[in-house]
Amino acid sequence: MADHEIGNHTYNHVNIPTLGSFQLQREVTEATAIITAITGKYPEYIRPPRGMYDSRFRRLANLLGQQVVLWTVSSRDWRYGVTKDQIVHSVLSRVKSGDIILFHDSGALIRNEGGDRSATVKALPAVIQGLRAKGLEIVPLRDLIAEEEPTEEYPKVDMPE
Repeated sequence: MADHEIGNHTYNHVNIPTLGSFQLQREVTEATAIITAITGKYPEYIRPPRGMYDSRFRRLANLLGQQVVLWTVSSRDWRYGVTKDQIVHSVLSRVKSGDIILFHDSGALIRNEGGDRSATVKALPAVIQGLRAKGLEIVPLRDLIAEEEPTEEYPKVDMPE
């Protein structure tokens, strides 16, 4: 798994703030155990589903040695009926140096929306080309955040509309 970052995104992709403490711990630790068993690598990063979390999640992530990482630009590829061109525009019109771009690989974000990822797959070559044309480089997460000091402040996140 060289050159790939592996992170935790919970076991069942549930809304973290609605969980009881036991359920929260189970969601994170079960995913951590499975990721570690399959990849042989302990996940150093965690992203809560939908970017929604609370202080319990932050404390648990800290105890487990997993840094909470969100995104700064959403591709909005989860939307029902989204096209390749909409995804490309959504990213390239807002991205700047240092941004973390959110894409999805499967599943629905809200209700039954967004299970089809064909537009995402088709958009990626154009997004990559557009990033390079802007003089931006795609780097591993560890390189991007290496110089940043972790903070307890809530990050600015481009939330779905």
